[in-house]
Amino acid sequence: MSAPERSGWVILSSRYGGDIREPTPDQLRIALAEVYHENHPSMTEGDYAEHPNAWLRYGFDDGPLYVLNVYRSGTVYFSQWADSDYENELEPQAEKINVAEREAHRLWELLAAGKIDEVKASGWDAT
Repeated sequence: MSAPERSGWVILSSRYGGDIREPTPDQLRIALAEVYHENHPSMTEGDYAEHPNAWLRYGFDDGPLYVLNVYRSGTVYFSQWADSDYENELEPQAEKINVAEREAHRLWELLAAGKIDEVKASGWDAT
């Protein structure tokens, strides 16, 4: 008999603050739109520069932790940690540049579903 598959937790940290546990696909889409579409009437370039990214974490209480960090430049970073304290990196951070919003959403959906192997196989460059 095989061991039951572990289920991890998912936390979205949006561009302007606030964490959302177990975000829906719509919440992921909205968070990415905040990063990719800088069209808020009261925001300045300085405001956007101060809050350049949003990130999604998938992890387990006893580790590991996986993070996909999406920046306004279209750069996405993927990092892997032994636990949620970000102390012991399991693999060197990887990056993708010029990532379209749709691709960033696909990566976040894969991570949120716990499909780590598919995230890892998404054509990363070592940083």
